[in-house]
Amino acid sequence: MVAAMCAGGALRSFGSMRKPVVTLLLVMSAGILAACPSGGSDKAGGSNAPVVLHLAMSDGLGGVPMESPKFFAQEVGRLSHGSMRVDVKLLAAGSARPDTEQQVAKMVQRGDYELGAIGARGWDVLGVKSFQALQAPFLLTDQSSLYAVFESDLPARMLEELRSQHVVGFGLLPGALRHPVGHRGPLTRLADFRGTKIRVSPSRVSEAVMRALGAVPVHSSGDSIGALITRHQIDAEELPFALAPGRAWVTANVTFFAKAVTLFANEAAFGRLTDEQRDVLRRAAASAARHIMQTQLPEAEQAVKYCNAGRVVSATDADVAAMERATRAVYQRMRRDPEIGPILTAIEDIKADTAPDAPPVVPDECSRPLELVHGTERDPAFLDGTYRWRVTRAGAIKRGAGPDSDDIGAIATITLRDGRWHLGPSSGPEADTGTFKVIEHYLVFDWPRVASVLAFRFERLRDGTLLLDPVLPMDQGDQVVWSAEPWTRVGPPVREIP
Repeated sequence: MVAAMCAGGALRSFGSMRKPVVTLLLVMSAGILAACPSGGSDKAGGSNAPVVLHLAMSDGLGGVPMESPKFFAQEVGRLSHGSMRVDVKLLAAGSARPDTEQQVAKMVQRGDYELGAIGARGWDVLGVKSFQALQAPFLLTDQSSLYAVFESDLPARMLEELRSQHVVGFGLLPGALRHPVGHRGPLTRLADFRGTKIRVSPSRVSEAVMRALGAVPVHSSGDSIGALITRHQIDAEELPFALAPGRAWVTANVTFFAKAVTLFANEAAFGRLTDEQRDVLRRAAASAARHIMQTQLPEAEQAVKYCNAGRVVSATDADVAAMERATRAVYQRMRRDPEIGPILTAIEDIKADTAPDAPPVVPDECSRPLELVHGTERDPAFLDGTYRWRVTRAGAIKRGAGPDSDDIGAIATITLRDGRWHLGPSSGPEADTGTFKVIEHYLVFDWPRVASVLAFRFERLRDGTLLLDPVLPMDQGDQVVWSAEPWTRVGPPVREIP
């Protein structure tokens, strides 16, 4: 994504890193998360130029607020009084393979980047066990317990084992709780998991937990997830509320584990820094962790907020207990491991001393069955044309986004032709395209690339302008990008749609 922007293009993906909401033409701003390299030396201009460190991010950072890497980079600049700068590279290993976390780790090990950030779970495939305790099934199931662990000395103990990989861990960021997210229906009973194909990032613990529940763990790249869901090769995922796609089912009171993200440095590059510079990195990482804990929405609020995008359900206490029993063997194997066991015991002690959060109270309307619009289908040809709109701040706020939403200022172009649609400039397998129907006063878009269906009540003005109102539930990013502003008809459908 960032590489394309730095190369001079004007493409941008909206929404979560897990599922780009839509690809649009963008009027770029100077405040983009990842600064583009100038092409010259990092220290060009003399000895007073700042030390520039390049941080590679995988696409597996779901659940950690996306402003956190930016906040970390800003803190490095502030704490070093401008003598250090961190340039962030999003999707450094791309999104075409499932093991991007491991690939980013190897990039930093080789020295392609000085710094890296990947999910802590990704290290166990590379032989690091210390973070596995964070993934112990049904252990860290509320934010208070998670944050208490991160306020202890355990993160430093766990990071120390990264030395075996010739990298230096200098920070651990708390993420969000991971819940079952069903694409076909809710997962609230142990029987619901039996034979269910659940997407997981490569991790020995995650895979063992899913198998213990009777599910089939599946690895998938970010690029292929939508197609695999459409073809019923993936039925569910483990995700936080923030990354759950629209029209999915999230089980609010079932938490597999809590996500964490490691910040680490190439061993040689870290050794070349002064003691003061290394201290700046550690302090900036600690500040970023505090920032997450202070700004992350409580789980109860996240659950209610997701009701506008999908469905939220709860499992009974008996069903949760059955899931815990099913995964007990995985837990006990971890307890017996001489490296994982002591850390697991320390986490258990911290949890015992921490008052747990109350489980989310899910309003009844959040768990009602999903329904699409019904009625008489009309010939869609009367809507054929090329339409364009620009997302304004007022429009984004109207659809529930914040006043600083990254979508503000985006310019979108969509072509409607013979019941097919094409949005944005992209083409080929990654194109945002699909079919649409007109059902009475509703527009229904089928979006196979991301396995999504979007429905809008529409009004067509005399000049061809379309006014769209989303039919909830719908992903908030989709609401903003697709319906925050009127679609102005700028001409006939000049583009062929495959």
